[in-house]
Amino acid sequence: MNVLITGTSSGIGKAAAQFFLQKGHQVYGFDRKESAIQEENYTHYQLDIREKEKYPALPPIHILVNRRLRNATARIKSGLFIC
Repeated sequence: MNVLITGTSSGIGKAAAQFFLQKGHQVYGFDRKESAIQEENYTHYQLDIREKEKYPALPPIHILVNRRLRNATARIKSGLFIC
């Protein structure tokens, strides 16, 4: 599955990314800071999630772990939300 996680540079966001990576998922991380994860199935985007015009083109996202903005889930279409 494709997993998008916000706030992946530290704390719960980083732990969530590592969890999904260990399960074999493709993980995309959004964070204002540089990547703290160096894994083959991890792609990091250094951006502020409030700036929608900077969102990259991504494949369909199956799981969203929204670690940062509460209202960001309305901006990203996904079949399953974990907040």
